[in-house]
Amino acid sequence: FACIDEAHCVSEWSHNFRPCYLRLCKVRGGAAHPEIRRHEEPHRHPAFFFFPLLFQVLRDRLGVRCFLGLTATATLATARDVAQHLGIPAEDGIAARSAAVPPNLRLSVSTDSDRDQALISLLRGERFGRLDSVIVYCTRREETERVAALIRTCLQGTPLRENAGAGESGR
Repeated sequence: FACIDEAHCVSEWSHNFRPCYLRLCKVRGGAAHPEIRRHEEPHRHPAFFFFPLLFQVLRDRLGVRCFLGLTATATLATARDVAQHLGIPAEDGIAARSAAVPPNLRLSVSTDSDRDQALISLLRGERFGRLDSVIVYCTRREETERVAALIRTCLQGTPLRENAGAGESGR
């Protein structure tokens, strides 16, 4: 039995997020797939050449026959894609469940034309203004830095921690 956390990273889109996860599936007969050798720069990521053998070793040498993939973000289509990449036949089954949003977590989606003003209004508003902590997710590091500067300017005195690319001291 082997458990793979953040299993959605094995899916096709992982080449944009965590390439080493997709490389788990591209090993055949102990050698890296030609596509990997052609595009890889060994001096940049030497560990990636050893990591892809993981599933082969788990299956062939350790006799692992059962894989459990855990993720909080995979759709059923992504789960099927992960299973295909790992060589798990569809008839072996895929179980996908979604959990309810915990009572201490609030999600908010907005389609306002002035996103900055909408965010500041939301953070100042009754619903979020009285909370002890709020997490604002951004899709790019530059956006994280821009939003952090906006919050610092508009909500002076509000403790703020950025995480995008921050070292241990900034997390």
